[in-house]
Amino acid sequence: MITAEEARKRAKTKYEREVRSELDEIDKQILDAVDKYNTSLVIYHNIHTETANRLRDLGYCVEQDNFRDEVNITISW
Repeated sequence: MITAEEARKRAKTKYEREVRSELDEIDKQILDAVDKYNTSLVIYHNIHTETANRLRDLGYCVEQDNFRDEVNITISW
C-alpha cells in the first residue's frame, strides 16, 4: 500500500498535468480566435480553478456563466 504522502504527491502531479493540458488547449483556441480577429472565446465546459487563475495572472478576463446544467466560460483579452 502507498503512503498518504505518496498518494498526495500523485494526486498533485495528476492535477498539475490536467491544468497544463487545459492551458495548452486554451492557448490553441486563443491563437485561433486571434487569427479570426476575435478578442474573446467561449468554452462550453468547466475548467479547473487553477487554470482560470493562471489565465487571470496572464492578464485574461475569465468569466463563468451557469445556466441550468450548462457551463460557459468566456475568456477575453
